[in-house]
Amino acid sequence: GGWLGPKTKVRKAFGAYARACFKHFGDRVKHWITLNEPWCMAILGYNTGEHAPGHTDAPELEPYQAGHNMLLAHAEAVAIYRTDFAAQG
Repeated sequence: GGWLGPKTKVRKAFGAYARACFKHFGDRVKHWITLNEPWCMAILGYNTGEHAPGHTDAPELEPYQAGHNMLLAHAEAVAIYRTDFAAQG
């Protein structure tokens, strides 16, 4: 699960989360970011284990898989914002 989940599931879940944020907070938020410090999440969470979720089992694979899914999630959130919410801001 998490960032290592199947890429379609991760992308859709993050898209739903982003859509909810845009809908509920869009009247108060002027500038959006999708992910804060993705390198830290990918490397420190899925390589060295210093951050959650603390994985160290597959440093040759997991940080790249997590990073790839983060990029797909970011792209999904941007597409949703541009298509459905940008005109409102």
